[in-house]
This record gives sequence, C-alpha cells and structure tokens, in this order.
Amino acid sequence: MEKQDRKFLLKYGLTVMVVTAIVTALVVSAVYGTMLFANKDIKVYNKFKEISQIIQDKYLFPYDEDQLVDMSLKGLVAGLGDPYSAYLDKDDLEQRETMLNNGYVGIGIEAAVDKEDNLVTVVSIIEGGPAQSAGLQPNDKIIEINGENVAGQNINDVTGKLKNGSVDEEIQLVVMRSNERVDISVKREKVEYISIKAELLEDGIGYIRITTFNENTDEKFTEAIKSLEQQGAKRFILDVRNNGGGLVDSAKNIADLFIDDGLLFYTQDKNGNRKEYEADHKKENYDKIIVLMNGNSASASELLTGALKDHGAAVTMGEKTFGKGIIQSMLSLGKDYGIVLTTEEYYTPNGNQIHKAGIEPDIQGITPEGEYNSIGDLAKDSLLQKAVAEIKK
Repeated sequence: MEKQDRKFLLKYGLTVMVVTAIVTALVVSAVYGTMLFANKDIKVYNKFKEISQIIQDKYLFPYDEDQLVDMSLKGLVAGLGDPYSAYLDKDDLEQRETMLNNGYVGIGIEAAVDKEDNLVTVVSIIEGGPAQSAGLQPNDKIIEINGENVAGQNINDVTGKLKNGSVDEEIQLVVMRSNERVDISVKREKVEYISIKAELLEDGIGYIRITTFNENTDEKFTEAIKSLEQQGAKRFILDVRNNGGGLVDSAKNIADLFIDDGLLFYTQDKNGNRKEYEADHKKENYDKIIVLMNGNSASASELLTGALKDHGAAVTMGEKTFGKGIIQSMLSLGKDYGIVLTTEEYYTPNGNQIHKAGIEPDIQGITPEGEYNSIGDLAKDSLLQKAVAEIKK
C-alpha cells in the first residue's frame, strides 16, 4: 500500500480503480462475474469492460491486479452504505482466525457506529483494560489511528486497526470528545472480559451489572443471582448501561429467567422469513425487577431490555437505548475471501423495531458522563440511587 503507484491510484483514481478492478475480477474468475453481475443488463458489463481496456492500454504505472480485485470488492460491499458489512480478504480472514484462537486482543472497548454522524464511537470501556488506563471514555468518537484519518470508515476496518497487530504496541488515537480533539496513547493488550458484577445493596436489594454478553455471561449471571438470593435478595436491579451487546443466546438465556413462556424476540430477513426465540424455562419468582439502561446500551442489551419490558417483567429506567437491532452474518465464500453482511433485523415480542429506534424507558433518568466510571457505586451513581428508591416503593 505504500508504493508510489498505489498512492497515485488512491489519490487520483479511486473510482476508476474500483470499476477497473471489478472487471479484472470478472476476467480472472467467472465466480466474480456471477456474483457481481447476475441479472444485470449486458450494457452495464460492457461499460466496465470498456473502461478496463482503456486502463490496461493507457494507465501509466504498473499495478497489482490481485490487490485491485480485493479493493474493488471492498468497495462493492462498502457501496451498500452499511457500516457493519464488509468484504474480508485473505489477510482479514487470517487476522480473524488468529483472534479467535488466541482470545481477544485489542485496547478494551466496545464500539458502534453513531447513526447521526456515521463515526465509530466508543460505547463502553472494559474495566481493567488498556483503554480505561489510557483515559478513553464512552461516547468518544475515533477519528484518527496512528495518524490515519478513519472518520467514516467501516467499523470492521476501524476496529481491525485496533485489534490487529503486536501485543504491547502503542497506538496513537485522536478522538472527538464533546466537540474537542483529544490525543490518546493506548497499548494493545490481551483483554479479559469481566461480564458480571454483583453486589447486595441495602434492604436486601440485589444489584447485577452486565458489562457484555459473552459465551459464559448467562452462566455467571445465574450464579450471581442465586448467590444474592441466598443472601436474602428478592428484588433486583439489572444494569446494562454502556453494554454494547454480544452473544444473542446469552441475552436470551438471561431473559428466560424472568419470563415464564412466550416470545422473547424474533428476527426477520429481507424475504420476511422469521425466526422466533421463545422462553423455555419456568421463571423464577422475584418481587420486583428494574433494568437500568442508557444511550450506550445496544444490540443484545436491547434484546434483553425489550423482552422484559414487553412482558411487563421489569420496570425500565434511564435513557433511550442505542438502537442497533441488526444481525451480521459471516459468510466464508472461499479459502481466501468472505464477507460480513447484515442479513436480519431484530424485533421485540410486541413487534417493535429496535434498529435506529431504540427502546424508551418506563422511567426517565440520566447518567451524567462524569459518572460513567462510577456506575455501580451507590455513593456516586445517581441513577442507581434513583433505582434503589423506586424499587423500595
């Protein structure tokens, strides 16, 4: 990517390069042709062919055809305008495999795309991780990584730059925080998630904070609530503030503890095919449940919140949630390429759309940004204090 001809193409001929590379892909492989131009008028194909021939005949500098093919396909998926969909080349797939085998390596954040400005935004900070030590905060918008402007880039590309690389490498970030540029140096490390934090509060109130939904969050949650019950808790405050989501099944299993039967949520694809997630365990009997949420509660957090709210199993308190109710599927199309593609949308039991809509709380309450590092600390967390007063009624 650092060759002179590559820079020239990126700076002066990105549009032509993408078009040309698609044609190169067609020539190299009939599979590309089938994928990109199925059911398209032959005139469209001829336009690409014509431009490709001109580039081959007249373009001044040498270029790598394979690299152009990959860039064209990245551009093709990026053309959807969906920040969560992306084409993955061989290097992307290898980095993904390394991450799965070695555990999570990164800076310790959950991120999402702000639907207002399309910028990759920090949703939550993993406690004890490098981002927390470096001073990153929820709602920080990442605009530069190691001197590269990443504003408007696909979320997979941005987070890939944070995750992919050597452990202990210093990464230089520029973020926008309350309309001010902030420079932050953060180290890439192997990060351990602590997804459940539980505490018995005053008057036998159990408090459980869910920071993310990973492969064992539901098990840890069940252990935590049973332990609090043994200590006398019958009323519980569940806290999903700044929880950016995670595994759907984990959220489903937690919701199932509070709902006797019926629909928890469902998904639907572009063809109207619907998959329903039903409660399949007998619910536990608790006196009262409050769910705390804010604008950084997203995805799986919204599934849990929406299920409990629609079934009347909990009172929701806080701010409207983020509004990410879509599913990305990883589609491996060959040994050396694949795509992450948005394929389905989530709905609450009552059929309410989550994506770009969010979930409104039953009781409004703000968590000031200055209290983000104090979430769960009853002495400093004003919304938690409000929830404790409400659950006592």
